[in-house]
Amino acid sequence: DCKDDIRKDIKEFCKGFLDDKGKAELVVAKSNGSFVYAKELVEAINLRHVDSSDLEQLPATLSAIFMTNFHRIIGGENYSLYKPLISLLLVAQEPVQKKTIRNVLDIEDEKLNDLISRLKSFINVAIDPHGLQKVSVYHKSISDWFFSPESSSYKISKEDAHHVISDYLVKHLDEVENDEYLSKYAYTHLRNAKQWVNLDYQQKKKLLLSCISASDKFGNL
Repeated sequence: DCKDDIRKDIKEFCKGFLDDKGKAELVVAKSNGSFVYAKELVEAINLRHVDSSDLEQLPATLSAIFMTNFHRIIGGENYSLYKPLISLLLVAQEPVQKKTIRNVLDIEDEKLNDLISRLKSFINVAIDPHGLQKVSVYHKSISDWFFSPESSSYKISKEDAHHVISDYLVKHLDEVENDEYLSKYAYTHLRNAKQWVNLDYQQKKKLLLSCISASDKFGNL
């Protein structure tokens, strides 16, 4: 049946990334049919973030794996170094160009690439049909975790996450129409950060017209 097919797919995936057949069997058994869980656990095993020698000691939930992995990534560093990038991607409406991220976060390319590399188990970089690098959260379950109390001290509120983008928009309204992502979703982020009401009529009109014209300039919304 469907569950058996999923287990077979997970097993094949594990065999491709784990050199130990026994470890692959452990992950299949522990995943209980969740491909995302299997993917995260395989990465944690390969990075030696978890001990795979005892099935009972493996993290029982996705939340536990995320917490283990993220805690290891942060180490003794300040969470504030990572939080702006994570926040931006959590509320992004689609994969975001690195150029847009650099501008919004006011960060140098080298530093951004370093953060992306460190967070590779949480975020994904892909090349779009036009050859542009775009960044996104790997899976919705990661967003759900950061927004939930289960992420403990790493929890991010949706409104605060939208503020990362909307604060930039308020200061750079004249530049929005030149950016594919911002021209499409300025209203979304300003509204969710509760900053839309603070704009005057002309500012709102300009942003909405920019959003409408984005479908012609950059493709359908």
